[in-house]
Amino acid sequence: FTGSGITRKAYVLVEENIHPVPCGIFFSTLYGDDGKSAQVEISHELINETDKNAGVAVTSSLISPSGKQVLQVSSCVDFEPGKSRTVVLNGCVKNPLLWSPEFPTLYTLVTGQAPYRVYEGKVGIRTFRFDADEGFFLNGRSMKLKGVCVHHDGGCLGAAMTPEIWERRLLSLKEMGCNAIRTSHNPHMPELYD
Repeated sequence: FTGSGITRKAYVLVEENIHPVPCGIFFSTLYGDDGKSAQVEISHELINETDKNAGVAVTSSLISPSGKQVLQVSSCVDFEPGKSRTVVLNGCVKNPLLWSPEFPTLYTLVTGQAPYRVYEGKVGIRTFRFDADEGFFLNGRSMKLKGVCVHHDGGCLGAAMTPEIWERRLLSLKEMGCNAIRTSHNPHMPELYD
């Protein structure tokens, strides 16, 4: 039944005493419509759960789809005991491959250095804006949003869905012309966003 039971993965997090808060690393494109370069920002919300002042080096790298490192940014910061702090790193990516529905190019964002990686995930470089008179723009180009509302469950398949079911569903919607999703009513499984 879609309204009961455990329908999401359960995790046990093993972390260092100084670590990112849950969902505390955020990647964004500040500008880059021209395709020649993109200014990106990586925000890290970290917490010091020790009883001492601590200095931390924060390093993030961006890896292209071909496996080439296109950006590495870092900063050293001091933390008071029991306090959280947001560390913002900025950098410029030359000749970025912009994400769009037609070309969903993804880079890999890595925070931390071997052997201790704090985070690794996929990110897209793209800009968007809304204009009251002209509508929505993606990467500087006007685009009509053609969307659907999708519930967190798979109908008769229930709420504990596999990534393959979501992939099949999303590809079918895209084939019908859909380029936007409104999720309801619950948080969706991370695999949907991936």
